[in-house]
Amino acid sequence: MRRLIKSKWAYIKNEQGSSHVLSIGLIMVAILLSFVFFDMYSTFASKNISQTSSDAAALGAAEEIRKTYEDGLKDDLDRLLSSIDEDDEDLYPIKERIEDAAEVNVIESLIDLYNAMEEDNPEEIIFESMCSTIRQSESDIIQVAQHYADENGASGPINNFQFPHDEKFAVILATERDTAFATVDLDDLQLDTHAAAAVKLPKELDYDQNYCG
Repeated sequence: MRRLIKSKWAYIKNEQGSSHVLSIGLIMVAILLSFVFFDMYSTFASKNISQTSSDAAALGAAEEIRKTYEDGLKDDLDRLLSSIDEDDEDLYPIKERIEDAAEVNVIESLIDLYNAMEEDNPEEIIFESMCSTIRQSESDIIQVAQHYADENGASGPINNFQFPHDEKFAVILATERDTAFATVDLDDLQLDTHAAAAVKLPKELDYDQNYCG
C-alpha cells in the first residue's frame, strides 16, 4: 500500500512539474510574441509618421519654390523696365503701359517685352531665369522643407533633394526618422521615406522637359 501511495505521489509531482514547465514555456512564447507585435506596430507607426513628414516637406518645398521664382521674375521685370529709355520707340510704350497698369501680370509683361525685343523663345528665357533662381536658393528651400519635416516628426536631415524631378516641374526629397526594435539590437536604425510634389506654374507657361535641364 505504501509503495502504491508513493508511486501515485511521485506521478502527481511529475505531472505538476511538467505543467509548470509548460506554463513557463507558454509565458515565454507570449512575451516573445508581444515583443514581435510591438516591433510591427512601432515600424508601422514610424513609417506613417515618416511618410507624413516627407509629404509635408515636399509640399513646403514646392510652395517655397513657387515663391522663389515669382520673386525672381519680379526682379527680372524691374531690371528690364529700368533699362528702357524714352528713346526706345519699341519698348518704351510697353514700359509705360506696364507701369500704368493697376495690376501687373509679370509673365505677360515679360513675354511682351521679349517679343518686342525679337527674342526667339520668351518662354525659354523665363524658365531659364526661374530655374537659375531656384538653384541659387536651393539651400533656403531645403531649410523650409526641413522645418515642415521636423514639425511632422522627422528626426534627421532632408536628403535626396532633387528639382526638377522626373522631367516635370516638380520636387522630390526624402526624410529620416529614428526607430528601435525590442527583438533586434540595432543602433541608429532609420526609416527613409520619399515624397514628391508638383510646383505650381503660371497659367501662361507650359513646362518643357528640356527646360531646367
